[in-house]
Amino acid sequence: INLALSCSQFVEYYVCKLLLPLVAPLLSTEFRAWLPVGIKTGTKALFVYFAWKLQEVVSAAQSGLRGGLLFSRGVCAWLNRRGHKSFLGLSLEPDKTYLDEAVGYVLAALGFYVQWQFGFGIPFPFSLVMLPLDAVEWYVRWSVTSDGANGA
Repeated sequence: INLALSCSQFVEYYVCKLLLPLVAPLLSTEFRAWLPVGIKTGTKALFVYFAWKLQEVVSAAQSGLRGGLLFSRGVCAWLNRRGHKSFLGLSLEPDKTYLDEAVGYVLAALGFYVQWQFGFGIPFPFSLVMLPLDAVEWYVRWSVTSDGANGA
């Protein structure tokens, strides 16, 4: 929210300068006094939307990296416990190889790509199962957005 509000402050003046002459003639005189407030609020709302979308991308990248590395390191540890110390001539021991990072980053890129393709949302059959948690997420988003603005 802080990112959105600070970015919107940079452009509010220019948006008002651009939109006030265009929109003012369309409104009656009693509502023209509220036009700058409405334009500034709309600008802030637009930047809050952009900030949420930016956070979705950052979270998808972070979860992709974290998940890919967890998976690859887990597979290497599992193979080490089973007695496999190398694969195609490459060591599977975490301190002696970069294979776990290479596999992890490839999986991270694949995970990010899949999230991008689904619009950072959950595909259909899983969306029904996750609906209660989705409702909790939207409540948290609403709480942070509304209470954060009133408390500041």
